[in-house]
Amino acid sequence: MAMRPKEKGVLDDRQKLFVEEYLLDLNGARAARAAGSSDCRPWAARTLKIPHVAAAIRAAMDERSKATLVDQYAVVRELMCLGFSSIDHYRVNPDGTVSLTDDAPPDAMRAVASVKRKVGADGSDEVELRLWDKPAALKMLGQHLAMYTDKIKHGGDAQSPIRVVTVRLPSNGREAK
Repeated sequence: MAMRPKEKGVLDDRQKLFVEEYLLDLNGARAARAAGSSDCRPWAARTLKIPHVAAAIRAAMDERSKATLVDQYAVVRELMCLGFSSIDHYRVNPDGTVSLTDDAPPDAMRAVASVKRKVGADGSDEVELRLWDKPAALKMLGQHLAMYTDKIKHGGDAQSPIRVVTVRLPSNGREAK
């Protein structure tokens, strides 16, 4: 029995399984293994570059975003809430509860990781307020905004090559005039 050639732009069964598995945790090697590949990483890398596979993943992610009402703007807003939180936005009330100060943003309570209240034997209250990891939130925001450079690409072309200039300093260490 002769096999029909695969229709261009249509996922085959192995690609469908890869896409389904990839959407679980965005781990290409694991998804390739689940789809039956023995050379997981190279196969995953090649498969992710196939236009109709990439389109199927993007479409499924878009559908998930619509269904959950979570998009990149919601994530950025939440990271802003955590990253720009300040302990000055909170007050401990006489009954040991925590509330927002008048100048706090309305969503500032989402930055609270935990509140622990300990009542001493003498009836005194001790309240511990912990906010979510502010540096981690700011780092993620910075990454989203491409503020950090992991790689620097140096290059030129035939029309505008990179010029290299050598500056020689005098032996006394002072700048040349």
